[in-house]
Amino acid sequence: MVVGAARKTLFQTWFAVEAIPIYAVVAGAVGGAGWYISRLATRSVLATGAVGGAGWYISRLATRPDIIWDRRNNPTPWMSVEQGMQTKLMSVNQKFDRVWKRSLSPNSLSSRMEESLILSS
Repeated sequence: MVVGAARKTLFQTWFAVEAIPIYAVVAGAVGGAGWYISRLATRSVLATGAVGGAGWYISRLATRPDIIWDRRNNPTPWMSVEQGMQTKLMSVNQKFDRVWKRSLSPNSLSSRMEESLILSS
């Protein structure tokens, strides 16, 4: 090594402007380049959003008051919806006192009907 020569730093050695095309060619040959990764990431985000949205919408449809899950204990679940209860996902220009929720057990349905009778009297 020459005594008077300046020592190059790591940045000056590996990040030279003239070496950038070489890095691009090597990255394209080895891994398929960065455009593939960015497209894959975009597609995975879109697919995750679509599957999540579809799952949410199916669960929303399954908990509607007109869907019958238990024919023996509650054959008519739409009869428990009272006047002034919101059953839709979104209400435009309307004010509702309560929002309809599906009960998970038949006992909670009877207790809800008793509560509504007590509140109405």
